[in-house]
Amino acid sequence: MTIKKTIKTKQDIKPVAKKAIPVKKASKKKEVLNGIPDIRRYFYKNETPLYFISATNFNMLGADEWIKGFKFICHIECFDGQHPNVFSPQEEIPHDEFTSIEDINNYLLQHPEVQAYLNHRKKGRSAGKYHVSNV
Repeated sequence: MTIKKTIKTKQDIKPVAKKAIPVKKASKKKEVLNGIPDIRRYFYKNETPLYFISATNFNMLGADEWIKGFKFICHIECFDGQHPNVFSPQEEIPHDEFTSIEDINNYLLQHPEVQAYLNHRKKGRSAGKYHVSNV
């Protein structure tokens, strides 16, 4: 069986109605940060609540000055409630003896005051992002 190919000229081609072709939405490109000024600008514009959860806030002290929406959630509150970006639950809830930082972090994440604080600061459906310290 042989297949004949016919060459068509522009006059032979009839216009065809174009069908709408579904277009995939382009995924949002990740922003490339080149140097300290770009990093600073990125975090200055941040709208997502960010948290550092640990026994204390000493590991990241000062980060709240660079990062918009950055809050510390810690068990040991050494600022007597005067630091605007540090949250520590007021009431102690029953718990086993702490044997590690992980125990303290789990305690904080389960604490009703911490959960209420996170829900209060939600942006839309997002509760934000967090880093749980293990040191």
